[in-house]
Amino acid sequence: MWSDIWNNLLYYASHIRSIKISGDGHDTEVIPTLSSLIIDHSPLLPSLKHLFWDVAIQGRDDLLYFLGPNLERLVVRVCNFSGSSAGETAFLGWNEHLHSKLLLLSPHLSRFTILTNGQYPQSLTPELYFRRLHRLGVGVISSCVNANSSIESLRVMHLRKLEIGGFFGETGIGLCWRLLSIYQFTSLQSIRITSDAPHSKKRKSFKLTDNFRPLLELRALRHVCLHVPFHVFDFDNEQLLAVAKAWPALVSLRLMFAFLHSLNYSVPDIRSLADIVRLCPSLAVFTLPAMEVANSPDALEISESPKSSLHSLVVGIFFIPDNIDSLEVSMALTKAFPAYCPQTIE
Repeated sequence: MWSDIWNNLLYYASHIRSIKISGDGHDTEVIPTLSSLIIDHSPLLPSLKHLFWDVAIQGRDDLLYFLGPNLERLVVRVCNFSGSSAGETAFLGWNEHLHSKLLLLSPHLSRFTILTNGQYPQSLTPELYFRRLHRLGVGVISSCVNANSSIESLRVMHLRKLEIGGFFGETGIGLCWRLLSIYQFTSLQSIRITSDAPHSKKRKSFKLTDNFRPLLELRALRHVCLHVPFHVFDFDNEQLLAVAKAWPALVSLRLMFAFLHSLNYSVPDIRSLADIVRLCPSLAVFTLPAMEVANSPDALEISESPKSSLHSLVVGIFFIPDNIDSLEVSMALTKAFPAYCPQTIE
């Protein structure tokens, strides 16, 4: 009787492809106990492809029991550390451990999301909380690990999509760059970074390229979304062209942040779009915080790009001289980029 129940459990478990695990009603001993009964130590859900792990905010440590060779997408939500330097150090240490285990247990992982929100359990310090999240060894599911594999031979994670969001504290963005150095995403094609953190008062430069240099080294990126509304950057033609040169395969680029605009700081000129689409011929969707039309006779003389893929251009603030109508701007864009779909310009 019990063997039939067990076999049925394994049968149905083997057909689960996607699962979200939260803290409500989750017995901490169930998964380890069931996993220990599997003779070859294979995962309880061997066919699992998508996993949303929402139990980490309670300090649970049985994520490894769900990692398997078929996992393609992983979302992990952990507690925020509110700018605590000790909490950030512990968070990075946890990521180093998790990186090593993901390389061995889920080599086909292609999409990884790290979210930070929620509060620490009152009984745990940030350091203890993150230590609890990686105390399990990979041996608990050793059958998933290739006998010839090692961390040294699997240093690079072949992720295609990465999402990092919800950081708090002044060093939130800097923390993202340290994560990139841990995971070494050389094949990354899509990245989304969101943060409500303010920019650090200690930073030496406001230039966009100086602050995002680690990201510019990921040359294979095709989709980039940076949503950091409380960060302020110097964002001009030179900076925009540097971004385009770094990511020639871009299909969509969404930049959302605050910007400097004064006599000493300019924003990109509308005519620079021709250079952008020349450097990124596949760019179809482009969002940026600001752009300006120069107060000159040739202000709307944008070099035509008949083969351009650009069809969506969203500008947060368009600085247009009083003597130029917004309709003229739309017409100039349509003439330069045939695929462009005109939108209301204010």
